[in-house]
Amino acid sequence: MVINLQRIENPQMMEVYVNGPRNANRLFIFGGTAVFNWHRTDESWAGDVMFIPMTTIPGRPVIPPDRWVDAVAVASLASIHFRETIRRDRVGFAVNSVRPSPPSGDFHEEYGINVSLALIGNDVRLYRVSFQLTVLARI
Repeated sequence: MVINLQRIENPQMMEVYVNGPRNANRLFIFGGTAVFNWHRTDESWAGDVMFIPMTTIPGRPVIPPDRWVDAVAVASLASIHFRETIRRDRVGFAVNSVRPSPPSGDFHEEYGINVSLALIGNDVRLYRVSFQLTVLARI
């Protein structure tokens, strides 16, 4: 199952002129908070993936696939787990992995971050993940 992004709160972007490596001349830094509503009612760990596109970031540049040099992505909440000892309820939240998703093919409009999330617990919800994507490019 895919987690559906509702919106990005506090979208931010910075463009920095650089000189290399690999003939790169721009460093773009994107950030914000991804808002969604992910609900689980399972007593075992289960995970899903959410794609956070940069298309809603104001001033976001179009980066063709051949101009994308490299990228690094980060997302938080790293992990939270709670165990209620009286009722034996277990609740947990985790960011399992974060990967940049570069543009591909003729559809170079769409690039962003793939975030793999996990939850455990009876009637648990996760609503927000903060993120940052740093892209090195030749513009």
